[in-house]
Amino acid sequence: MRNFYIDGTPSADFLIFASGENAYNAAERGVENISIPGRNGDLLIDNGTFKNIDVKYPCVIPMRFLDNVVDIRGWLMANANGYHKITDDYDSTHFRMGRYKGGIEFAPMYANQAAATFDIVFDCKPQRFLNSGETVISVTNGRTISNPSRFDSLPEITVNGARSGAKLTINGYVITFNGNFTGK
Repeated sequence: MRNFYIDGTPSADFLIFASGENAYNAAERGVENISIPGRNGDLLIDNGTFKNIDVKYPCVIPMRFLDNVVDIRGWLMANANGYHKITDDYDSTHFRMGRYKGGIEFAPMYANQAAATFDIVFDCKPQRFLNSGETVISVTNGRTISNPSRFDSLPEITVNGARSGAKLTINGYVITFNGNFTGK
């Protein structure tokens, strides 16, 4: 049992420990199936997207459940609006953007309700983001940066002080700067 984190706050702060059995699941491709009477097989229309994915963490609070239940509900409900950075100890190289989906059913384990099990579900964007992608990289003349994954990337590129005639090449497309330029 390990931690998951919401915007850097570890579940262990609330004595919650999670199983990672669902941490590696992947999103479904956004494909429309069209059935035509009299035709074998569906027509497939790929809309070029992936659907959001539910990421479920089976959790346990091994002790002091009743002491922490109000704080746990507050922490989770505060993260039910908008996307938040979701990480876990099972995949230290990636993070997801997700929101706590809501609803929680605690199952106390003992008569004194000192421990409990439950599932926490996040509604996550389909992509996993590389932690290394959060690092700003300075590029000077002649340096090449490559996408380390099989998926399209959307890097934020900021150009500062490009002199006239300076060129930036992205996937074979050349951008030539005419004069001093600063911008994204």
